[in-house]
Parts: sequence; C-alpha cells; structure tokens
Amino acid sequence: MAGLIGLSASRVDSISTIQIDYLFVSSEHRGSAFEELANTKISTYLIDLAIVLAKKISSEVGVRWLALVPDNDKLEEFYTKEFGFKPHNDRDKQRYLFLKI
Repeated sequence: MAGLIGLSASRVDSISTIQIDYLFVSSEHRGSAFEELANTKISTYLIDLAIVLAKKISSEVGVRWLALVPDNDKLEEFYTKEFGFKPHNDRDKQRYLFLKI
C-alpha cells in the first residue's frame, strides 16, 4: 500500500463538514512524485481526491466545507499554501483547517 485517506461526515462547532480523518503515505513513498499520478506526490493526489469527493457530496447534501486537523505546523503551512485551507479554532481550542467546497 502506498497511501490512504479517510473521510467522514462531521460537525465542527455548528458547521457541517466533510472531514479528513486521516491521511497516510507509507514512508518509502513520501516526497516522491509519481508519473501515474500526473507527476504529483501521493499526499497531494489524496487531498485532491478528497476535494473532488467532497464537492460531489456537497452537490447532493448541504455540506460546504472540507475540514482537517493538521498534525503539525509544517503540514498546516502545506495545506494552507498548496490547497487554500483556512485556519479555524473550535470552542475547545482544537485547530482545524477549512476549505470551502
């Protein structure tokens, strides 16, 4: 297995979201671009896939946001710069990133 992503329907505060619960890329595939994935990294491909799926779901259900919790500051910077996620702190001070879909 090279990588996987888990999505769920969720709520952050009172905001309905599609949430990226986990994103995993095996260590031997991290940082490498793959011709089969249009010369992108597996992590980028999986986030793009999550965005496509979230948009499809949002056309059928009233969800307008894709959300995730970054594991660290470096990943938060990657998600905000590469995909346009915006930071949001919930009532419990949990750090989320949101992307309007």
